[in-house]
Amino acid sequence: MAETRIRVTTATLEGEMLFEGQRVGFTAEISRERVDVRFDERSNVDAWRAFRLLERWIDENLRG
Repeated sequence: MAETRIRVTTATLEGEMLFEGQRVGFTAEISRERVDVRFDERSNVDAWRAFRLLERWIDENLRG
């Protein structure tokens, strides 16, 4: 079977991530190499650390 790789260049993702034992809602806008994220305002987490983890997940899973 041939190997297939997919690279997402533009997308909007809405979901939740488990971060430090909390479910944190987010909306992420992906535009080429740029990722903008808005986290649920009710969450009490370090937004920068959560952003870095989400950005790493996007790189590993959606950027081929």
